Amino acid sequence: SLPEEAIYERMDSVPFTVRTGNSLDVCTTFRGTREHPSKRGAIGNVSMYNLSFEELVLGFNRGIAGELFSFFEAMPESAREGKDRLVGSGNAIRRNKLLRKALEESFAFPVTVSGCTEEAALGACICGMAGSGQTGSPEDFWKERMS
Repeated sequence: SLPEEAIYERMDSVPFTVRTGNSLDVCTTFRGTREHPSKRGAIGNVSMYNLSFEELVLGFNRGIAGELFSFFEAMPESAREGKDRLVGSGNAIRRNKLLRKALEESFAFPVTVSGCTEEAALGACICGMAGSGQTGSPEDFWKERMS
């Protein structure tokens, strides 16, 4: 097996191309969904012209982006209106430029990557501080640091 860094380097070597009718369709629900726990992933639109490493990498990233976009579409219109950018966090977005481009393609919004690393740990710390009375709330924590 390849080291993680080598995998990201290899993925980064794949050029992002505009989705066409010849692109692979990858459904990335390998462990099901909340509504359909038995649903599994699939690779569709396979032909002898598009079954390649590059198309698979693009297809998987587009599949992930499509899943996230479906969550966005399921939100009430009042929560979606006025949104014009995505803020991503986590190593999947930070280290995978193709995923960022696939998200921009799906949402038609630019993607900004969080400037902070270990976001989940930071969030847990802030919640712990709020729970122990060291700060009033997560919002208060940020207000105290931004002023």
